[in-house]
Amino acid sequence: MTLPNFLVVGAPKAGTTSMHRYLSEHPEIYVTDRKGLHYFTYPDLAANVAGPGDAAAIHGFCQTLEEYAAHYSAVENQKAIGDNSPSYLYYAHCIPKIQDTLGDQVRIIAMVRNPIDRAFSNYQHLVRTKRETLSFYDALQAEEERTRNHWGDFWHYRGHSLYYAKVKPYIDAFGADRVMVVVQDDLERNTLDVVQAVYRFLQVDDTFAPGNVSVVYGKGGAVNTPLGTVLGRPGRWKVALKSLLPRPFYRRLRNAKDAYISRNTVQVDRPDPLAVAWLKPHFAEDIVQLETLLRRGLDAWK
Repeated sequence: MTLPNFLVVGAPKAGTTSMHRYLSEHPEIYVTDRKGLHYFTYPDLAANVAGPGDAAAIHGFCQTLEEYAAHYSAVENQKAIGDNSPSYLYYAHCIPKIQDTLGDQVRIIAMVRNPIDRAFSNYQHLVRTKRETLSFYDALQAEEERTRNHWGDFWHYRGHSLYYAKVKPYIDAFGADRVMVVVQDDLERNTLDVVQAVYRFLQVDDTFAPGNVSVVYGKGGAVNTPLGTVLGRPGRWKVALKSLLPRPFYRRLRNAKDAYISRNTVQVDRPDPLAVAWLKPHFAEDIVQLETLLRRGLDAWK
């Protein structure tokens, strides 16, 4: 049975989709066509589907080890085999299950982003897919109640932007040399350098330059065409389509879809000052703790 030897664990809206596409270009790396198998967190996700579209969003996630392993049946001689599931960082209590299944030598890539920008991008994603109807500030105020009522974790705008208590358990479990934390600001400014550093971390050829580093995938904002809105929504038809089409054709179709959405996504506004003022104190201590953990400054986040 072939299983992953590295994981991209999150956070969502911190560049994980772009990283998935850049990794998929490398001939020594195997990542699944579908980003987000969520095998190690499936019980948590399945227990929280009360929000609009939540049940559809988890359709096709892996419930059993057999389902999970089936996604790696096409692995040939690739050195690095990956699973990119952003829920793993949020539900860090899945670490023992990861260790039991994949061992202690698995490599971990965690991606973080300015917490306010990440939260707002998360919010815009749900607005774009017609699931979120509240203002950003009101949605933040509703987060605790939604959590209590078992809405999916993707509605946890503030919760997903608190990193320290989620990253540290991975470093404690796997060791600092097996955990790479990628700051989205760095990926945005120096895309090729960061991607090649990830290749180096995964012990594959780090001189390889993917041809798609100019494309930002999973971009936050609003899609300005009706087709882009439909393509961006979660749906069971996407899972069905993948199972029906030959893999090379499906990948070309998926890449064309993602590039279309990226081209037609625009930043329509910024978070309102009231929401920003409310969020800043919630993130202040976490940023300082993360700076200490990573041994680097994050002044731009402050």
